[in-house]
Amino acid sequence: MRMDTRVQVRSNKELKDQATELLEGMGLDLTTAVNMMLKQIVNERRLPFQPAAATFENAVLSTMDEPSIPVKDDDAFADMIADA
Repeated sequence: MRMDTRVQVRSNKELKDQATELLEGMGLDLTTAVNMMLKQIVNERRLPFQPAAATFENAVLSTMDEPSIPVKDDDAFADMIADA
Protein backbone atom coordinates (compact mmCIF):
# COMPACT_ATOMS: atom_id res chain seq x y z
CA MET A 1 0.00 0.00 0.00
CA ARG A 2 1.43 3.36 -1.03
CA MET A 3 1.75 5.82 1.85
CA ASP A 4 0.93 9.14 0.21
CA THR A 5 -1.09 11.05 2.82
CA ARG A 6 0.02 12.55 6.12
CA VAL A 7 -2.30 12.33 9.14
CA GLN A 8 -1.52 14.68 12.02
CA VAL A 9 -2.86 14.03 15.50
CA ARG A 10 -2.37 16.11 18.64
CA SER A 11 -1.87 14.13 21.80
CA ASN A 12 -0.42 14.32 25.28
CA LYS A 13 3.37 13.72 25.19
CA GLU A 14 3.27 11.30 28.11
CA LEU A 15 0.51 9.24 26.47
CA LYS A 16 2.38 9.17 23.16
CA ASP A 17 5.63 8.12 24.85
CA GLN A 18 3.89 5.35 26.81
CA ALA A 19 2.14 4.04 23.70
CA THR A 20 5.36 4.22 21.66
CA GLU A 21 7.25 2.23 24.30
CA LEU A 22 4.54 -0.44 24.49
CA LEU A 23 4.28 -0.69 20.71
CA GLU A 24 8.05 -1.03 20.35
CA GLY A 25 7.83 -4.00 22.71
CA MET A 26 5.39 -5.53 20.20
CA GLY A 27 7.71 -4.79 17.28
CA LEU A 28 5.54 -1.93 15.97
CA ASP A 29 6.04 1.76 15.52
CA LEU A 30 3.31 4.33 16.12
CA THR A 31 2.69 4.90 12.40
CA THR A 32 2.15 1.20 11.76
CA ALA A 33 -0.18 0.88 14.76
CA VAL A 34 -2.30 3.86 13.64
CA ASN A 35 -2.50 2.47 10.10
CA MET A 36 -3.55 -0.92 11.50
CA MET A 37 -6.33 0.78 13.48
CA LEU A 38 -7.50 2.74 10.42
CA LYS A 39 -7.55 -0.46 8.34
CA GLN A 40 -9.63 -2.23 11.01
CA ILE A 41 -12.09 0.68 11.08
CA VAL A 42 -12.55 0.36 7.32
CA ASN A 43 -12.71 -3.45 7.33
CA GLU A 44 -15.15 -3.73 10.23
CA ARG A 45 -17.02 -0.46 9.55
CA ARG A 46 -16.81 0.34 13.27
CA LEU A 47 -14.23 1.22 15.90
CA PRO A 48 -11.99 -1.77 16.69
CA PHE A 49 -12.71 -1.24 20.39
CA GLN A 50 -15.69 -0.25 22.48
CA PRO A 51 -15.35 3.27 23.86
CA ALA A 52 -16.55 3.79 27.40
CA ALA A 53 -17.20 7.01 29.26
CA ALA A 54 -15.07 7.65 32.30
CA THR A 55 -16.92 7.78 35.55
CA PHE A 56 -17.80 11.24 36.78
CA GLU A 57 -15.32 10.87 39.64
CA ASN A 58 -12.46 9.97 37.27
CA ALA A 59 -13.36 12.86 34.99
CA VAL A 60 -13.27 15.32 37.89
CA LEU A 61 -10.09 13.87 39.40
CA SER A 62 -8.27 14.02 36.08
CA THR A 63 -8.64 17.82 36.07
CA MET A 64 -7.42 18.40 39.63
CA ASP A 65 -3.86 19.29 38.55
CA GLU A 66 -4.99 21.71 35.86
CA PRO A 67 -4.88 25.40 36.75
CA SER A 68 -8.20 27.18 37.03
CA ILE A 69 -8.98 29.83 34.45
CA PRO A 70 -10.88 32.85 35.70
CA VAL A 71 -13.70 33.91 33.37
CA LYS A 72 -15.32 37.32 33.63
CA ASP A 73 -18.75 36.51 32.21
CA ASP A 74 -20.75 34.20 29.91
CA ASP A 75 -19.49 35.92 26.76
CA ALA A 76 -15.85 35.52 27.83
CA PHE A 77 -16.54 31.85 28.56
CA ALA A 78 -18.12 31.34 25.15
CA ASP A 79 -15.12 33.00 23.50
CA MET A 80 -12.72 30.83 25.47
CA ILE A 81 -14.33 27.52 24.46
CA ALA A 82 -14.77 28.68 20.86
CA ASP A 83 -11.01 29.20 20.65
CA ALA A 84 -10.21 25.76 22.09
